[in-house]
Amino acid sequence: MKISFVIPAYNEEYYIAPCLESILREVQMGGYDAQIIVVNNASDDGTEEIVRRFPGVQIVREERKGTGFARMAGLQAAEGDLFATIDADTRLTEGWIETALGEFERDEELVGLSGPCIYFGIPRSYKNVIQIYYYFVYLVYIVNHNILKKSSKSRLLTMAKSKSREGQET
Repeated sequence: MKISFVIPAYNEEYYIAPCLESILREVQMGGYDAQIIVVNNASDDGTEEIVRRFPGVQIVREERKGTGFARMAGLQAAEGDLFATIDADTRLTEGWIETALGEFERDEELVGLSGPCIYFGIPRSYKNVIQIYYYFVYLVYIVNHNILKKSSKSRLLTMAKSKSREGQET
């Protein structure tokens, strides 16, 4: 399964290199088939020059400013079976691609995936609060999924069925 990374970038010269390094490290470590696209969203700094230093990374130019325009331009150029839209200040953690691909291979009905963030450059007390939040959210997920046997997928199906019934009654 080929994964395409789409990275919108507007004046990201200080962040784009660590982002690309983390993606390339993951791709090389796992031997994955990947496409990396950086969308230069009308940057007027050295973002594009830095991206050019990374062989194999594709640059797409989108002059209309805005993350939505940039993501759409990148997705139109993407050739993968799976798309990962990430921000230029993001760094993939070890095992990220393996985890993402594994989840999509395990569940054919899965259409999206998100996960916790690790924040760099903030005080430890903020990191601790964020970590507690993620543990709490994960606990809620475990209770919903394993104890109450509810998931967002079943909730969406229930909502779709009730809307379908409403349409039939009119």
